[in-house]
Amino acid sequence: MALSLIRSGKNIPKHAGERVAVQGIYASIDLRRLYKPPPQYAGHVAIRLDDGETVLLEPSWHPDARRSNAEREAHEGRLVVAIGILHDEAPDAPDGTASVRMPCLSEIDSIELIP
Repeated sequence: MALSLIRSGKNIPKHAGERVAVQGIYASIDLRRLYKPPPQYAGHVAIRLDDGETVLLEPSWHPDARRSNAEREAHEGRLVVAIGILHDEAPDAPDGTASVRMPCLSEIDSIELIP
């Protein structure tokens, strides 16, 4: 079965809950609640879609949400496609702590550079 390709935020609600391919720019993000410049990166990453919408890679509370240094160095600022389960809003933390409210890709199978 072919995966839906998500390149725009308008397609997120239609494909929420499905295994999809998300294509966009790999970018480190600052997830602090009270943002104060300069940005502080703790390993969290999102894919920036063509329309500017961002899709978080794993819910912020998940151990895999902090991407490896090697992955970030190889992919930062580059066009990628990631395969996983799409959520229109990141799943809540199992322990009830506050979670980031933004689209999210979980159970990520792969992240590949697009030449």
